[in-house]
Amino acid sequence: RLLTLDQAENTPARLERHYVFISDDASDLWTNVYDAAVEKAKEKKAYLEWIGKDSPVEYTTEDCLRIASAAGVDGIILYKNAAEGLTGLIDTAGEAGIPVVLLFNDDSESARMSYVGINSYQMGEFYGGQILEAMKEGSNKVGVLMSTQGSANSSLMYSRIVQTLENRKTPGREFAISVYEVDTSSNFDAEEDIRDI
Repeated sequence: RLLTLDQAENTPARLERHYVFISDDASDLWTNVYDAAVEKAKEKKAYLEWIGKDSPVEYTTEDCLRIASAAGVDGIILYKNAAEGLTGLIDTAGEAGIPVVLLFNDDSESARMSYVGINSYQMGEFYGGQILEAMKEGSNKVGVLMSTQGSANSSLMYSRIVQTLENRKTPGREFAISVYEVDTSSNFDAEEDIRDI
């Protein structure tokens, strides 16, 4: 059991569980998700730690999963741009009795406990609507950035974007769609690809 200081009361509080949050994306979105989860964890007398964030050493998602499993945490919440390739590490955590919850990208072949995500069909419809709102009269060029590590979910989302644009197009607003593949294996590669595009 972990011993920490309850900052609200400034008195020691015994925490009953230790969970970890792992994300290869430290954007505002995931920081907000983590902050909200920390508040819920406090209500349940649990400690939620973001492994790898603000660390002097740059850990990969794989490293973070190994660390969490070795530490024997009570549970892992995992977001990775593409969940594929982590099956073995997720299975290892599951075999050790550590439940793993995947966010947004599923790996149904793994021993993950559950998956929490957005319906790709609905997201494609939403993105298609956003593109339609941005279109001007006349000819419009639409660029869709797709990860080179794309998944079936990405393909479904793209298909729904195209279908939404076709179904809701208005006279006088024409469009041409180009798909660009972006290497998301590292931030540097993604930035280079986007800059080139």
